[in-house]
Amino acid sequence: MEKIQKTSSVIGKILSVLHGIVFGVGCAVVVFMVLAAFVPLEKIMDVSSVTLELGSVELGIHPDYLPETTRLYVELMLAQALVQAGFTWAVLGILGKIFRPMSDGRPFDASVSGALRKLAWTVLGFGIGGGILESVVRTLQFTAFDVTSLLMSEKITSCTLVTEMDTGFIGMFAVLLLLSHVFRYGEELQQLSDETL
Repeated sequence: MEKIQKTSSVIGKILSVLHGIVFGVGCAVVVFMVLAAFVPLEKIMDVSSVTLELGSVELGIHPDYLPETTRLYVELMLAQALVQAGFTWAVLGILGKIFRPMSDGRPFDASVSGALRKLAWTVLGFGIGGGILESVVRTLQFTAFDVTSLLMSEKITSCTLVTEMDTGFIGMFAVLLLLSHVFRYGEELQQLSDETL
């Protein structure tokens, strides 16, 4: 039990530091979003080196061919980064709540199963929201940069957008929900054990 307490305490401290760092990164992204909304893009970013990523292919776009929706595209990319930072911040906070009772020697505390359940729903919510936002960004990227005309060549017969959504978060949601039930059962057993002593 002592080893679990020490390990949980160290992990809790690391999570606390990471939680603060991610909060700072999120604040920086918000500042960049505000700047991108009001300040000309040329003043906050190097528009001479805008790149367009198509899977593992990266295209450098000449500044004369940047679309009118570049500002919206930049805002959506920053929003995507903010969602990722928010998700990471929330997960780190919940993990801190899980390891706190463990570092006190109470692995089956009532708060652990609740925190696991909350973590499961957080993973599900951000998985769906992040997937939708990523699809919107990719669609805007495809239409705004007019990828079809960028790739004009007699060798290319068609150019279509294929959006995919990673559904791995659904499995993680199910596992975390199952773990919350396991810990809830452990809490009940711990309570029965305490009552019999």
